[in-house]
Amino acid sequence: MSNYQLQLRYVLIDEGALLRAGGLPDANLAGLLFRLEHSTAIEQIPEILHTLMDAVQGAGFEELNRSLAAYIQHLVLSRAQPQEAVPQVTSLQELVMLISEKPGMWARQWKREGILEGRKEGREEGFQEGRQEGQAALLERQLIHKFGPLPDTLVQRIHTGSAADLEVWSLNLIDADSIEKVFAS
Repeated sequence: MSNYQLQLRYVLIDEGALLRAGGLPDANLAGLLFRLEHSTAIEQIPEILHTLMDAVQGAGFEELNRSLAAYIQHLVLSRAQPQEAVPQVTSLQELVMLISEKPGMWARQWKREGILEGRKEGREEGFQEGRQEGQAALLERQLIHKFGPLPDTLVQRIHTGSAADLEVWSLNLIDADSIEKVFAS
């Protein structure tokens, strides 16, 4: 019966890693879309759009041109959030003209988005530190509950321990019948 069941495989693509590694072909549609989605300045958009226009130029690409224009307009509008209404475009050429007419209208919000993107890395580090502090605080409370008040040196050790240490100590706590066994390696 399993011979007749649909079997699918998926590929997870880290667009950012591919862009940072470089080597994506200049006229590759997926690479161009990745560059658009990760661009940090509105000034980069017309150049990428021109390359996209060249890639989907000619007979047979009309529907792809319209679809790309609709997708990219949605992407640009969601990031730039212009204050005034923006007409719907039906081609990449129209989209380039729309962005080129009033670049300042788009750039204000786009720059803010770029700044926020730069802060994202710092936030991720902060989340990791917060998780580690939370694990240390939880381990401390569990130890107090099981063994009573802890000496200051032990509290200090818990709060300066690495994430790996905290995980080992937390697992040791489950079976430990003494506090020494929690911290035994």
